[in-house]
Amino acid sequence: MTFDSRAYLRDVVNPLRDQVGALPGDLARHYGVEPGMTSTEIADRLRKVREFWEQRQGGSGAAARVCARMLDRDEILRRDHGDRMHSPDWWTTLPEEPEEPEEIDFEEDEEQPPEPPPVKATAHVERLRVTVTAEDQDTAIAHIAWRTPPSGRVSIRRSPVPPVWPPGTPVRAADLRGFGEPLAGDRLTVGPESQIAVRVPGGPHVYTPFTLDDQGGGVVGEPVSAGVADSVQQLRARRTGSEVVLSWIWPPSINLVDITFTPADGPVQRRRMTRGEVAEQGCRIPAGTGGGRITVCAVTRTRDGDLLSAPRSVTVEGVGGTLTYRLPKVGGPLSRGRRMLRVTVDRTCEGVELRLVVVPGNALPARPDAGETLLHFTGLRFEADTPWEVPFTVPRRSRPGRLRCFVVSPRGIRVVDPIDEMKVS
Repeated sequence: MTFDSRAYLRDVVNPLRDQVGALPGDLARHYGVEPGMTSTEIADRLRKVREFWEQRQGGSGAAARVCARMLDRDEILRRDHGDRMHSPDWWTTLPEEPEEPEEIDFEEDEEQPPEPPPVKATAHVERLRVTVTAEDQDTAIAHIAWRTPPSGRVSIRRSPVPPVWPPGTPVRAADLRGFGEPLAGDRLTVGPESQIAVRVPGGPHVYTPFTLDDQGGGVVGEPVSAGVADSVQQLRARRTGSEVVLSWIWPPSINLVDITFTPADGPVQRRRMTRGEVAEQGCRIPAGTGGGRITVCAVTRTRDGDLLSAPRSVTVEGVGGTLTYRLPKVGGPLSRGRRMLRVTVDRTCEGVELRLVVVPGNALPARPDAGETLLHFTGLRFEADTPWEVPFTVPRRSRPGRLRCFVVSPRGIRVVDPIDEMKVS
């Protein structure tokens, strides 16, 4: 049996707003206890109803006063009956209603503390802007901005539910301290706006601005609900030439994503796509031949702005171009083992590790560590269409045999072998 807080407020709390003295009506109805409930269900219902009272009793309206009186009576019942209230039998033989605390009339000559004056009429904050960026599944950064009021300092308070007071309502200091949690952070003033960025727990929250007065109270501003959306799952990237094709699993609640491609060099690319667009045309990123990193954030649209998920990222490897090498003979007819390694590339390559190996016999070397290493270079830089040459000699012990040049790093460079020049005799 679920607890409907709206129905409880409408059917139980609101009819008691104008009552004085002992609260009339059925005690079980006040606690939301229904016939046929088990002990476990009754305990859960009492917990939820008490949470409802505690959240509402700090307000200034009639409903808040009813909840405060409910808590006063509940304290007496819990003191006298304790866990027996969890038993279904207890609710069929209810005790007598606890009496309301006696009101004491002070003598006229006894000085009473003065009633604090109402808070001053201070302008309330409108159009609060909140953007929440997830750090991980448990924490996020809330970026909050508002127009700086002409007077009074603004305090932002985070709470699970909106305040009971409408915007523009003056709130006393005691009521303000009992609502939510104040957010503390370095405050930045940018033109007519004030901004703060604070770390908050994950999940949805309500952010309410209060314009404070010199008495510790304040005026309620317009609250904003913000949080973190569900993330996409199993993000994958597959390169097809100069494009990268993305795929992922959509959360049931998400129909919109923000995609960011940060290349190794060049401007950042951003786009927003709907679930329908991805299903119809796919998600293709023009990545060129360079590498980079792609990030996908799920987006939930709300009245107060966009909720972003924790980012999901994948690294895209670049295409390193093409390296062509030749192995021509040098010297006269008697210089049977002397060769030249001549390398050309179609685009500039840096940090290249090159290895030339020879294997006796007719089988081509399959790996850089196969056979005997004749040449080994690291940190080479090749300019596009500019030949790079180095002579070498194949030792007699490896002849006849087969030569082959390997690019050990970086990955992604395509090597073109000179089939007619790889045999050495």
